Parts: sequence; structure tokens; C-alpha cells
Amino acid sequence: TVVELGAGIGICSVVAALAGAREVIATDASSTSLQLIRDNAEKYASDMRGRVDARQLLWGDMDEISRIPRPSLIMASDVVYLNSNREALRATIEGLTELRQDDIGFAPEVIISHTWRADTFKDESYFRSIEDIPGFESINVDHSIFPQENQYRGLDGKTTTSIFHWRVSNQR
Repeated sequence: TVVELGAGIGICSVVAALAGAREVIATDASSTSLQLIRDNAEKYASDMRGRVDARQLLWGDMDEISRIPRPSLIMASDVVYLNSNREALRATIEGLTELRQDDIGFAPEVIISHTWRADTFKDESYFRSIEDIPGFESINVDHSIFPQENQYRGLDGKTTTSIFHWRVSNQR
């Protein structure tokens, strides 16, 4: 199962299903976004190997989080821009990756892309805090050049985007 957090129009979820993911759950808090996800998934359904399910998810709501199947991959793109939702996002990631007694071999991965804007360079500490979640191991993140690692320059030549990738150990 692939879970996208803050899916917006669901493009990452649709691409995951087109690439072969059998079950993709695209989540967002907005009912408008959920309808756009459904519309986009329907448009490409005949080419998908799996299916995209749009579900409302309020970050930090452990009851809602517990109803989502165990993901092998959690992905999010450009969702860390409001200070007010950062801790709820972190709690959601922790809830989705929390070990349960029957989780033999459960070792999901988390991929977040983030666009660095002039007012968001304080986000470095936020991404470091995700690495402090027990069992999280960074992949392809070189802190000697943080936050410039894995960056892709935007069309405006000013913004850059980084991709953060963590593997979660089942030995927590």
C-alpha cells in the first residue's frame, strides 16, 4: 500500500498506480481535493495497474490514521509550509509507521519533497526532527550540505526542491 499525505489533485498517487502500485490511498483534508483526486484517478484508470482510493485524513487524528492500511511507502510533496500543521504531519507519519505486534517485516519508507522558499529555510530543524522518530534512517541525505542536498532548481531560478527519503526500521 502506498499512502500520499496532502495529495491535492492526486498526481503523485496516480503516477504511483500507473507505475505499478496495486493499492494507493491519496489523502487530503479538503473535500474539493478529494473530488479532484477521484476525477484524475478515473481519467487514468484504464492505464493503471492498481487503483487510487481518495480518503479524507486530518493529520494527527489517530482514529482516522488507524483506519488506513499499513503502508509500504508514505509520500508527500510540498506539504511543509504552514507552521500550524507541522506537528500534526509528524504525528501522522509516526502513527502510520508505528509498529504493531503482528508487523513482522514491516519496514516502510517515507519520501517527502519540499520546496525551499525565502521564508522557509527554518524548515531544516523540522526535517531533522523527523529523523529523530525512533527507527527512522535517512537515505540519500548528506547533512554536510543541508539543506542543499538532493536539490532541483525551479523554473524561476530562485526556489529549489529537496527530496528527503527515510527507511523505517522494524527493529524499534
